[in-house]
Amino acid sequence: MREIERSKRPVIAAIQGYCMGGGLDLALACHARIAAPDATFAHPGGSLGIITGWGGTQRCSRLAGRARALDLFLTGTRIGADEAREWGLINTIAPAEQVVPDAIRLASELAAAGS
Repeated sequence: MREIERSKRPVIAAIQGYCMGGGLDLALACHARIAAPDATFAHPGGSLGIITGWGGTQRCSRLAGRARALDLFLTGTRIGADEAREWGLINTIAPAEQVVPDAIRLASELAAAGS
């Protein structure tokens, strides 16, 4: 996850459906996140007494704030794409059929700007 986060090349998460646990950790390590309107975000491990060790707790706190991150990680609360955007966990919401093309376009734009 650290290699993704520190990559000099842009890494964009295209999120459709469930983004939970380690999948959420992976998405949070990316430089930007684009989600479909029906995407669901959660980290249910906390409610099971386990937590991943991939840095999601720290990244979530930086993006959404400590109180929201604690809520997400300790309760296993599920949030939708609109709330995830309000919290700062995702950058944009795109129609389901546009999520991957939009992620590719954004990665291309970021790569071109960095060269």
